[in-house]
Amino acid sequence: MSQENPAAAPGSAPVVEVVGVSKRFGKVVALQDVNLAVYPGEFLTLLGPSGCGKTTLLRIIAGFETPTAGDILLAGQRVNDGAASARGCGSTAGGSTPQACSVCCWRSSLLRWPARRRSGGWSGG
Repeated sequence: MSQENPAAAPGSAPVVEVVGVSKRFGKVVALQDVNLAVYPGEFLTLLGPSGCGKTTLLRIIAGFETPTAGDILLAGQRVNDGAASARGCGSTAGGSTPQACSVCCWRSSLLRWPARRRSGGWSGG
């Protein structure tokens, strides 16, 4: 299933593979036939507008969502049916894929508000 990456070390296999992954939420198509291979040492950025499927793809890789079609392989092993906790990626105590608060200004403010209010540093009104 994997394709050779000329930038990767010779003979190295992908550590993460997304093969033909699609995800539907009712009539909404969130992902359609996504293919991706990440090799050891690579740095990957998912960049796109709101609602294009970045978080959905990460949640599928982490095991918080199941794909409607396609396969997720970690170190060459198909993990579609495995528990998220067994994958060792993307999980937090709250059970979600974290997104940086610095990207969501409104979220940063909301997360800081209770702490400021409790400390008396901000009235909140």
